[in-house]
Amino acid sequence: MIKMLCQTARTFVYLRLLKMALASVLVVMLEPSKVSAEEMVAATAAHIEVRLLRSGKVEKSITLSRDNLLAEPLKKITTSTPWTKGLQEFEGLPLKRFVQAFSEKALIRLVALNDYTVTFPASEVSIEYPIVAFKKNGKTLSVRNRGPFWIIYPFDKPEYQSEKFFAQSVWQLNAIEVVLE
Repeated sequence: MIKMLCQTARTFVYLRLLKMALASVLVVMLEPSKVSAEEMVAATAAHIEVRLLRSGKVEKSITLSRDNLLAEPLKKITTSTPWTKGLQEFEGLPLKRFVQAFSEKALIRLVALNDYTVTFPASEVSIEYPIVAFKKNGKTLSVRNRGPFWIIYPFDKPEYQSEKFFAQSVWQLNAIEVVLE
């Protein structure tokens, strides 16, 4: 029956909802009183999809888990943000690591769990910034705390204190798309 449901699901949204529902059922069956709804969602969303789009169609896609990312050297940024109080330490990988194999003429589209998207030229991504953060102050980001992934710039630097960079700071990030024409 699960196979049949997966075959009939035609969009990423349906697949995501199905996966969340199945994980919720399993968790509730195992330990119903110890798990919150946010933890169930976080358990299913601890991955990020990187997609290559050409002429509007997905040409290639890879899904990376937090464990995959932890195998790489992490970058730390200590900064304040418009959404948090005081200095925070974020850890993750530079966005450039996800898109460096593609042309500077490509566009980067960041997609959140709620389908918020922002698009900007790949040429605007530096070697250091932004990072795809999955830890804040040493703790893994949950959906409740703007995770599982959050695009972070060093907002305390004057050049990053603008609406452009605030808009690109997608939280609850679940996909990075490289758009080629």
